[in-house]
Amino acid sequence: MKFKLGFNDKLKQRKAGLLIAGLFIIVPISSSLHAVNSEHSENLFNLDLEQLLNIEVTSAKKSKENIKDTAAYITVVTKEDIDLFGWRSLSEIIDSLAGFMVSSDRVYNFIITRGAYQSNDPNSRILLLLNGHSVVENFGYFNGQLATVDVNHIERVEVVRGPGSAVYGTNAMYAVINVVTRKDRSFYGGAVGSFNDFKLHGQAIYEWDDWNLSTQIAVQQGMEESIFLDEYNNNDYPTRGRVAGKGNRGTKEVFTSRLSNDNLYVQLFHHNRRKYVPTGIFGGRIDQNDTFFEDQNQHLELGFDKKTTDNLSFNGRVYYDSYQFYGRYEYLQDTMEVLGPNYPSELNKIHSSSYGFELIADTNWNPHSRTIYGFEYKSYRNYDFIYRSENDPLQQVNIDLVVDPNETIRSGFFSHEIRFYPELRLDVGVHFDDYETVGRYYSFRTAFSYNYQSDSVIRLLYGESFRAPNSWELNGGFFIDGNQALVPETIQTYEITLDKTLRQNWQFHSSIYFYETENTIRTDDTETFVNSPGIEGVGIELDLNYRGDSWRAFASVSYGHVTNQVDSTRVPFSPRQYVKLGSSHQISDSWHVSMELKHFGDRLNPIETADALQSYTLINLKVGDFMVTEGLAIDFSVKNLFDKQYQHIAFPSDLSSDYLNLLYPVYDIPATGRQWWINFNVNW
Repeated sequence: MKFKLGFNDKLKQRKAGLLIAGLFIIVPISSSLHAVNSEHSENLFNLDLEQLLNIEVTSAKKSKENIKDTAAYITVVTKEDIDLFGWRSLSEIIDSLAGFMVSSDRVYNFIITRGAYQSNDPNSRILLLLNGHSVVENFGYFNGQLATVDVNHIERVEVVRGPGSAVYGTNAMYAVINVVTRKDRSFYGGAVGSFNDFKLHGQAIYEWDDWNLSTQIAVQQGMEESIFLDEYNNNDYPTRGRVAGKGNRGTKEVFTSRLSNDNLYVQLFHHNRRKYVPTGIFGGRIDQNDTFFEDQNQHLELGFDKKTTDNLSFNGRVYYDSYQFYGRYEYLQDTMEVLGPNYPSELNKIHSSSYGFELIADTNWNPHSRTIYGFEYKSYRNYDFIYRSENDPLQQVNIDLVVDPNETIRSGFFSHEIRFYPELRLDVGVHFDDYETVGRYYSFRTAFSYNYQSDSVIRLLYGESFRAPNSWELNGGFFIDGNQALVPETIQTYEITLDKTLRQNWQFHSSIYFYETENTIRTDDTETFVNSPGIEGVGIELDLNYRGDSWRAFASVSYGHVTNQVDSTRVPFSPRQYVKLGSSHQISDSWHVSMELKHFGDRLNPIETADALQSYTLINLKVGDFMVTEGLAIDFSVKNLFDKQYQHIAFPSDLSSDYLNLLYPVYDIPATGRQWWINFNVNW
């Protein structure tokens, strides 16, 4: 089968623009619908602490409960918080939280939680959900695209720290992140910024009878920031290590639609992201604009949520997921195969899909006892893997496979809550997973909560979690050998938390934790996936939040010491110290000023001969939202206000292990400098 990758960026951008136009022209003419409006001048400071603690979340145990009643360490970032501080992506939201850091290799963003970085794909050890639906693809290349909706369309982000496999099964080793979409009002907007950044987005909300239809779309392009890689500052490269902005550009299109009433819903999601690669990845050249990675995530889910009696409710869903990856790698073509291979480029394409269903029951036996239980079935279909050299008469690389992952998962879930007294509560849970490939696994969790005062609660938490080997690790691909003998990675976590509300406006949270992992999946010296010893981490997190009539502020300090189990050496990539500060003040009814400070400690490089990266501090500023006319608001933000020069540690694939690049390994990658961003939103 002959496969040719024939994308045209400008054509795709025009199509995306037509989609936006179509959304706002065609949908309103439906006579059976009417649009829902509200004033954009809603006060971003209106959400007080009591309202926040009474928000119902589902990510802690797959059933609704107030934040203050969850037996877990959970943080909720609301749409008001996102607007106040001008966070432009899920990565920026997560990077602002205690104990989290987001690193980048200029292709993908990688979430590092509590100092835990492990090789291959760190994001597959965090479960990312969209309205409760997992968007972690199973093939296992990177998951660095963090497929979710545009930040303007987020109602809130629920972040549950610690293991979540006793609720969700695989992937939920370090955290569960659930993005909940908005359905409050119709609006559209856009943004322009540094490096030719440009974005258009829109949300249309319609209601008729008891049905609600929310449709969201966003297109984005830009990120054309020039960088300099000093390792390539030599005569072998025409640009002597300088990469033009075009070689660093990216595009993204997102479409989400959700039709729902009190009992039923249908959700459709499409996310397509292309990022051009400026770092000479896999031995490629850095002076070309044609090396790119493109990820496409899609899913369709139909579900219901029905309360049959006062004490019994059911929810269930059926779903289909699809993931596609496209990649092209440009080389320095050399007939002697010293500078590069005897062909100009290579092409990689992957397509994988899965389907499944889930049913959950929630029973309140009495005011002191509650049980949540259910089961899930999931099956992975065959995936296509294509990898070949292009414009190569000898076709030296020509892999065209249809691989049967032989993976079906049958899962059972049970969670029980007992209240001995109003102030004492015990939660226990277990998740059973039966894999065709790696066998059966049980994950346990328990939480003991003591409300020793009306505004204070202490929790003792224990949790187990695992990550099953993905298709790439089991079957191989991209010149790395798979290993059918792999067993899942596991983690055990012990944690003590204290939550306290002070004077109605202040909330304090502290956590002391210890975790250890086993059977970490890595590649060995023969480029084969193997199980290896894990890591151990111990740390403390202190988090203080304030919500007032005209002020919003937060401050967190985190310390974590993470070591390898084999020799007790410190793990690379992650700092030990984190400091996060933020403050927003409403100057008048129409505008506010927000400042954010983030400090990260030094980080070790996985290459022992390379120097450690020094600590750094970033300051961000946002001013807005100025009401230009009725319904039109504009804000202005600057990221990295003082243009701090710092680096991210290069991931193994950026070390350029082939051809000429063997002589010039890239140990660190320049991070983004100062950026400005102007954003506008218009009520529809």
